[in-house]
Amino acid sequence: MSDTSVSRIRYGYDEPLPERVTLRAGRLTLCLENGALRYIQAGEYELIRSIYVAVRDRNWSTIVPKLSDIHIEDKGDGFEINFTAEHRMDEIEFVWKGGIVGNPDSSIRFGMNGRAEHSFWYNRIGFCVLHPAGQAGLPLEVETESGIIEGKFPCFISPNNPFSDMKAMRLTLPNGSQTEIKFEGELFEMEDQRNWTDASFKTFCTPLRIPYPVEMCAGQIVEQAIELRLTQRSQAQAVEQGAAEPDFSQPAVTVGSLESGRLPQLGTTLPHPFRFLATPDQVWGRLDALRLSYLRAIVSLTSPDWRDVLVEINLAAKRLGMGLEIELLADEGGWEIRSFVDEIVKAEIPIVRVLVFPATSYESTRELLQAVARARDAAQLRFAIGGGTRVNFAEFNRMELPLDCMDVAAYTISPQVHTFDLASITETLTAQRATVESARQLTAGKPLSVGPVLWKQRLNPYATNEADKRRLENSDHQVDARQYSLFGAGWTLGSLTQLTTAETDYASYYQISGPLGIMEQDGRHVYPLYHILEKISSFATGSLIEILSVTGWDPLHTAFLAMGSGMNRRVLAANLTNETREIRVILGNAQPYLLWELNEENIDAAGAVRILNRNEASLHVEGEGSGIILKLLPFAVACIDASIKDVQK
Repeated sequence: MSDTSVSRIRYGYDEPLPERVTLRAGRLTLCLENGALRYIQAGEYELIRSIYVAVRDRNWSTIVPKLSDIHIEDKGDGFEINFTAEHRMDEIEFVWKGGIVGNPDSSIRFGMNGRAEHSFWYNRIGFCVLHPAGQAGLPLEVETESGIIEGKFPCFISPNNPFSDMKAMRLTLPNGSQTEIKFEGELFEMEDQRNWTDASFKTFCTPLRIPYPVEMCAGQIVEQAIELRLTQRSQAQAVEQGAAEPDFSQPAVTVGSLESGRLPQLGTTLPHPFRFLATPDQVWGRLDALRLSYLRAIVSLTSPDWRDVLVEINLAAKRLGMGLEIELLADEGGWEIRSFVDEIVKAEIPIVRVLVFPATSYESTRELLQAVARARDAAQLRFAIGGGTRVNFAEFNRMELPLDCMDVAAYTISPQVHTFDLASITETLTAQRATVESARQLTAGKPLSVGPVLWKQRLNPYATNEADKRRLENSDHQVDARQYSLFGAGWTLGSLTQLTTAETDYASYYQISGPLGIMEQDGRHVYPLYHILEKISSFATGSLIEILSVTGWDPLHTAFLAMGSGMNRRVLAANLTNETREIRVILGNAQPYLLWELNEENIDAAGAVRILNRNEASLHVEGEGSGIILKLLPFAVACIDASIKDVQK
């Protein structure tokens, strides 16, 4: 990687990240990024995660805008912004002019006026308003065509859209502030985006009850506006005109001594198709070092070579000494299931779980689950049988789960269903925990297998034709260079942190090697995220140290995972931003002795290790406790090893 650009090492590609402009409208602070408003806050409370215009084609693909003619006038306690946005991809050609005004009275108006350059079919064009997932449980008042509705943002992930035909909404925050949002030019609807691991509730147009796709004729005009107003101040805000903005310049994290969560059994995935003899020895050696728990593999009984596939994955499992989690695809009659189980017996294949799905759809059926159970029991085998969905938690949440036929429940995770920028991908991390917590409510305590966790969707259940479904199934369309970057390592750590604190039972990540893997195809070089898996698996004992006293730590900026084994401690930290960050880690009565860092300066050497001692100034911090101050370069990751010397009695 010595010839690789710094930006590619950091986040996977050469282009600079979108410029982010910080603005103020009275008591509201916000960021402007790529034509969208983000992180609108009133003091310490986030009101709105984002306001933007979305253009979605007939297969729900998002067409990213290209901006021009950008003019920003910052007036201190207000602003005025104008720009042009062009959405062009395949048949879609839509251009709109945006105007945003922020006023000293803490109000914002965002208007758009767009025109179709020629005729095309689409599923959605218009504003989306994202409400942060942290507002779950807060009461709100919704104005609809039929009257006022009082409700709440859902706590557990809602399978159905909680509000429709919306004209306006009013929300009261815990600090007493009240916010009003008005929608103009269209009726709006709200969905729980945590279904797709977006950490937000999305208010969008047009209501889904109206049929789609829709044809837009050449020259057709779309005109909409969103108006946001802070309508009431809390007592504290009435005293001082501006509440202090949160300061994340030096997060302080205290590692406690209580267990908080449980590491899942970790696995990785074999590519499909897979050839054992074509896999270099160096790949197997690097996988040995990870000490993972299982391999996941696809076996399609509708393919004539499925027996050959079983032979290949059996060789891999036995080479690594791992069990197999099989994603079994069968025809509706399940005709080959008995033969599949016979092959398991004959070859002594070390299968621990079989997740069974119809080959032509994405959700498990009672009939196929029962067919696998009958064949398993007749062969006197003991592997677990799982069901759920091959795609997003949304489908898992909405389906009728045949729980009485399931030993394990399963769904997948991808951070790129709706949006694709770095900030949005980082935001998905906290929603992963929410999916596990909601899944627990649906499955009566059955073990959960989450995976594979992939950077892009491998399947599109929303495509309207077979060609577009097959296009996404081609692995070439699943490649994302950010997987090979430092950001890929930090995001992986953040994902593992969320799934661990939610006590997920099984989690499989990526593929063993190649463009979708944890290392290069030949195994000569590993990707940065490999080191995260290695640092965790080499220390894992199944119990975690609870992270306590998190002062100023924001999961949009950093990720942490702390583990304990006897008197030893290991803390992993990641900087999820493109800025150098100082992070104070307080370890209580544990004395740090080893620091490993991976950043843009030492990535060729796979990180730098530094022996720590008590004479280093960085080990002593002012105030309570002792610890280490990490100075992490952009998107860098670090690992602190410590041991308990003096136990307080």
